[in-house]
Amino acid sequence: MGLSRDVAEQYCREYPNAKTHTLSRKLYEENKKVYPTVNAARCAINKVRGKMGDRFRGIDKRNGNDALHQEAVLHSSPFEALPDPIADFSECRPYIVGGKRILVLSDIHFPFHDKEALIIALEHGRKMDVDEILLNGDILDCYALSRFVTDPRLRDFGKELAQTKAFLHLLREQFPKATIRYRRGNHELRYENWMFVKAPEILGIKEVFEMKAILGLDNLGISWHDERDYWKVGRLNIVHGHEFGRGGGVNAARWLFLKAKSTSMCGHFHRVDSHSGRDMEGKITSTWTTGCLCGLSPDYLRYNEWSHGFAYIESDGHNFAAHNHRIIDGKVY
Repeated sequence: MGLSRDVAEQYCREYPNAKTHTLSRKLYEENKKVYPTVNAARCAINKVRGKMGDRFRGIDKRNGNDALHQEAVLHSSPFEALPDPIADFSECRPYIVGGKRILVLSDIHFPFHDKEALIIALEHGRKMDVDEILLNGDILDCYALSRFVTDPRLRDFGKELAQTKAFLHLLREQFPKATIRYRRGNHELRYENWMFVKAPEILGIKEVFEMKAILGLDNLGISWHDERDYWKVGRLNIVHGHEFGRGGGVNAARWLFLKAKSTSMCGHFHRVDSHSGRDMEGKITSTWTTGCLCGLSPDYLRYNEWSHGFAYIESDGHNFAAHNHRIIDGKVY
């Protein structure tokens, strides 16, 4: 395996007791030029640890690497000859949010934002002295890159980026000490999908292909999260909402309840909803969907049930209190 094996051996020596799944992800994240997927990293570690059958265990023992196997339960199977998968579809990973006073904003959709509603949400965050801000997807619209029929007079992707960057700079300026996290929503995903079709030749150039780099998040100290991450505030799981596929129904929070099957919050549906259910053992599960901060009557959907809103969450690291606020006539409810 050459370099791939050498790097995997180094990690196995440094972290002999680490679980294969954990070590594989670390190996991949820190060596993406060597391992194209997490699964490729996992295969390399399995081979080093002797979990790929007798042939690899024999090579390891001849090379004096048997000490690397102390974490593995060694057993072989003729089915190890099956081909490796070409993509990694391992489970999603929880990301612990450590803030105590957390502001959750979603669905701003620059340049179609509602300036008054956005100011009200931000002022509330300043009033509550938030120490963490979660930008929960669809912060910019990517209108110009939509696959739907759009008004050519409004297609200006450069303007969308400029307004989003201006917002992010202002956010960092006004909340200099706060942790800020940005989740990719389905509208940010429009850019990547467009690039897959229009410019696959530059797939590996991060500066022009990845939204994180285009928005300059590293320079602002803003972390980037994709659909593999779901935020956790105590028992509360937070996603954008598109990760579960289409839906929403009459009560979007109830739809989330049926999909997530856990205490959860999402945006995406532009509606302030909540739902709670109790199982036969008495355990309460609650879900919330947050409102949007964009205009409420776009050309493609003049009449709808959208509502302006945002969430404020208080947490001590274990317990939490979610305040799912609605904005009506310039007031927070």
